[in-house]
Amino acid sequence: MTTNARNAAEPTGKLLGVFGTSAPLTYWTWQVVGLICDQKFGNHTSLLDGQFDPGMADNAAAGIPILLQSEIPLVAVSRHFIDHDLPRIIVSEPLLEVVDYLTDMRALPVKSAARYATQSVSALHEMVLCPGQHSLTLDEHVYDLTVTQLVSRISKHFGLELEPSATLDICGHLTADGADPSRTDVGSSVSHVVAYAGVRGDAGRRMAAYEDWLPPLMQQYDRVRKGTVDRFVWPQQIFPKRDEPDIILAGAVELLGPARILIGGYTLHLPLGTWRARVDILVEQNFSGNVLLVHGYVGADLQKIRRARLPTQGEFRLEIDLTVADPNEPIQILLCTDQGAIEGRLELLTIGFSRQPSSND
Repeated sequence: MTTNARNAAEPTGKLLGVFGTSAPLTYWTWQVVGLICDQKFGNHTSLLDGQFDPGMADNAAAGIPILLQSEIPLVAVSRHFIDHDLPRIIVSEPLLEVVDYLTDMRALPVKSAARYATQSVSALHEMVLCPGQHSLTLDEHVYDLTVTQLVSRISKHFGLELEPSATLDICGHLTADGADPSRTDVGSSVSHVVAYAGVRGDAGRRMAAYEDWLPPLMQQYDRVRKGTVDRFVWPQQIFPKRDEPDIILAGAVELLGPARILIGGYTLHLPLGTWRARVDILVEQNFSGNVLLVHGYVGADLQKIRRARLPTQGEFRLEIDLTVADPNEPIQILLCTDQGAIEGRLELLTIGFSRQPSSND
């Protein structure tokens, strides 16, 4: 928790939220809102959402302003901001840019970065769906605005209009020495404020050079940023091969051996709702009629088990329904044999997810 204090007139207290994907524009926006709070309140508290208690809203209303920020908002925090239509900003950038940032700046492996990116956008989805009157969305299109334009837009959104001198002071923290903020675009300011070696817009080309499955997958999740959620198809490469966990899954695995987990582990995240998982596999040389078990988890919660005898040869499909009550919990699909096998091969082709209607739809 960080508390900033300066001598300034203190307006009515507020609870402000800035939530965004793990990428430079989010961190830039956090800094901007903090600077605005410094100017307007003179004394504010910055919290990560895990430190937030709804009772703190009373403190904000009483004149102790709170700036809440998160990349992966908790369900309770999202609901609190939605139910009370509290002022908030949702920041999102293309998911490939997010993955690129996480691999570059946090040194995450690509699959771990992809998982975190899907967690962030899935956790933000409820606030995207329920914008209310006090929600502002910032995405990659704001990069072409000037620094002055966007700082003014953000301050007005929170009802914290700034004097010209205050705007100039804030912009001085966001631009290179001597630069005119009314002529400096946000993209240049973000590059100045946030340490990042990547080139905006170039992530797709660089990622595809060594992970060709990644761009199509992240493009599916980009629809979540816009509020569209209906279906996803996960490629086999994101699933761990349990006999060789450090090897990227590609092609078939041998059934031969003791009963065990063949494929699966924690993978990606899904937004809130009930999802039908469609597991498509290809079977070869299964002459002894091996049986497949499919376990479906949300986080550590085992929700469904399906058991099916595999065909001798050919494609095969199993379906299971999973309910996501917390998008911060990863999905885990395990493909297992229930007894030892003397032959056979199994290839996971894809796992598709389609959102099922709920009583609230």
